[in-house]
Parts: sequence; structure tokens; C-alpha cells
Amino acid sequence: MSSIIDLDSDTCSSDVMDAIFYVKGTTFKISRKNPYFEEIRKMGIEVLKVDGDQVYFKIRRSG
Repeated sequence: MSSIIDLDSDTCSSDVMDAIFYVKGTTFKISRKNPYFEEIRKMGIEVLKVDGDQVYFKIRRSG
């Protein structure tokens, strides 16, 4: 995991869902407490690592 986008960070896009769609193939980090976590989980993610409350993942590519 060389590049990770922290979706809980204040520097992340104001719309987390926009951030995910523009950079598919990237590793993301999000807290399970983040209000977007359940919505993101339903999108189909590949969990790479769980570190306490933090989940590192990629969006599964379809097709």
C-alpha cells in the first residue's frame, strides 16, 4: 500500500463518494464510525487490512 487516501481527513473532498469514484484502484482508509462507511461497504469493497477501527480497502472493479 504505497498511496492511501484517508477519507476521515479534513483535507479529503467534502463529498467522500466523489473522492472514491474519481480515483478507483487507489487504497482508501476509513473509520468504521465514519457516516459513509456503511454506504461504501455496500458498494462492494475489497478489504485489504483492518487496524482497530480503521479499514483499508479498494473498490472492487466489475467486468
